[in-house]
Order: sequence, then C-alpha cells, then structure tokens
Amino acid sequence: MAFKTIEPMDFDIRIHHAFAKETALLTAGNKHSYNMMTIAWGTLGFMWNKPIVEVVVRPSRYTKEFIDTNDIFSLSFFGNSKKRELALLGSKSGRDFDKMHESGLTPFFMDNGGIGYDESRLIIVAKKLYTSQFRKQNFTSADIPETCYGDDDFHYRYIGEVIGIYDANLK
Repeated sequence: MAFKTIEPMDFDIRIHHAFAKETALLTAGNKHSYNMMTIAWGTLGFMWNKPIVEVVVRPSRYTKEFIDTNDIFSLSFFGNSKKRELALLGSKSGRDFDKMHESGLTPFFMDNGGIGYDESRLIIVAKKLYTSQFRKQNFTSADIPETCYGDDDFHYRYIGEVIGIYDANLK
C-alpha cells in the first residue's frame, strides 16, 4: 500500500470519531520483536511546542512491555475495515499466541522506527516524551474510577511527539 506523508501541522482529522468509532492498533517494538493492541482511547494535540499524541495502556497489557522499552510507538487506523481481525488482536494477548500470524495483517517497518500495516488507512508515528500512571486520588470525578477502574488497573499514559503521519487515502 502506498501512503502519502502529511506534515503534523497540516494534519486535520475528526479525532473523536477516529478513536471512538474506528478501530486502531497501538504498536510498539522493533522489526525483531513487537506487539500490538486495539485501542479506543487517545488524543491528538499540541503541547511543549510539539504536535503530540497521547495513548493509555493498562499495566496488565503485554504491549506495555514494548512501549516501555522502546522510544517509538505507532497508531494505525483502519476505518471500518478489518473489524474481525482487530477484535482478535484486542481480545487475546501476544504472550499467549502469535497475534501477527493469526490476524493476517501485513506489517511494514519504517525508517523512523514506526511499524505500520498495509491494510490501514492512516498511521501516526510518535517518539515517546512522557509517561505517568493515573491515580485514583487525582480524579475530580468519582464516577470515572468507579466505572472504568473497578479492578484498580489504572492506565499508564504515554505522550509522544508526532514524528510521522501517513495517509493511504491521499496517495
């Protein structure tokens, strides 16, 4: 698949729709060892004079090991295609089976360290800048920990500088 590069400051997307209505994969690692997981929470913005993307990962997820030990992570958006394959990647752990082989997706490795998929419509590559964990006592709305963290498995947040955006629809 051919992708057109978009400069981060020229990028325009319905970000709420992309995270809430599409299925995206968060991928971290390198061409020798990597893992991916489906995500539905995240944001794009501008902070510290840089275009940024923020994702959250629970400590129990296998992908956390890869995002913690690598500086680069990628988000691949698939629109409404590949729902079955992406559901599989979100429901099973890479600790237990070969997610890449079972999904049938086609990964490719970028010069900037990002990992994308031929089948995706959009890829955002980021360089990790900041990590912290959400804490129950820091929420100002009690309903969020109650409804989203009943098991106290509070997400880690990762903020990365956007270093590459690739769009398959703009070839």
